[in-house]
Amino acid sequence: MKPADSAAIQQVKERLAKAESERKTWQASANQEKHLEACSMVDALALELELLEGSEKLMAEYGIVFNGRHYQHRGHRYHRLSDAVSHARLQRPPQAEPPSAAERTQMGAHAITFQDGAYCLGDYRYGRLCDAMDYASPTFAR
Repeated sequence: MKPADSAAIQQVKERLAKAESERKTWQASANQEKHLEACSMVDALALELELLEGSEKLMAEYGIVFNGRHYQHRGHRYHRLSDAVSHARLQRPPQAEPPSAAERTQMGAHAITFQDGAYCLGDYRYGRLCDAMDYASPTFAR
């Protein structure tokens, strides 16, 4: 499947609206065979739209681009979007749990902040508060 773009999504939405109209027309005419065909077309187009919108969302979330031949993420090229997404997920650091009130008190004493799922000390980011504390105060004992 090709990557999603606004034009492709709009085109599928237009085809879906037309198919839904045809389905209603065939239902009103009591032609069961044509009505069932139209129902199948509506279902297929709805699924295609869902996949396109999902692809667009994943590409935006992970910073993946499609150049007409392949997907790119951080200098790597992929033939399939699923491979690019898998690699992008591996590259993303895990999100740290937000600190408790007691931990926030400790953090304040050492100028440690919590931003975007990481503990920050100066220009450095840590996944665990204890690591930030170790660097903030070498005498900090866990």
